[in-house]
Amino acid sequence: MTMPDTTHAGVAAFIASFFAALVLAWILGGKPEKAGVYTLAAMFAAQAVLYSTVGNPQFDQIDVIAVTSDVIGLLVFTLIALNADRVWPFLAAAMQLISGMAHLTHGFRVMLGQSYVDFNAYPTAIVLFLLIAGTLLHRYRLHRHGKDRDWVPFQRYAEFRRLAQDAEQF
Repeated sequence: MTMPDTTHAGVAAFIASFFAALVLAWILGGKPEKAGVYTLAAMFAAQAVLYSTVGNPQFDQIDVIAVTSDVIGLLVFTLIALNADRVWPFLAAAMQLISGMAHLTHGFRVMLGQSYVDFNAYPTAIVLFLLIAGTLLHRYRLHRHGKDRDWVPFQRYAEFRRLAQDAEQF
């Protein structure tokens, strides 16, 4: 397995901030933030396992391992967003969608070089900041109101069904 080059300051800073964000969200966050921690950890684990077993792709090929990780992130953050009483999971899902779209554009040779790397890496880094912001806002709401509702399961689905039925009547 090819490990990230931790002698590069940017890589070392990202790895440190990645684990710091996960610890912060795990300790201070509510259930949606903890679900975000699990999601990012699953994405990291999927990449670690796949890179160690499959190997590293060539730069001129689509990185199927990164695609797998981004799809995991997109699906799980979307599920979190649909059930959590938070805004940040919607933004996290959007960032994972952007990261996933970078793989498609790389496949069509529209995006090459550093722009592919940037569009693949930066959205996931932004998810870390969203997770931290969501955690801090959760703590603020707890401090201010004494409680903070984590989930609104099935309520949004009922709202979507009602909106769809209303639209069918027109």
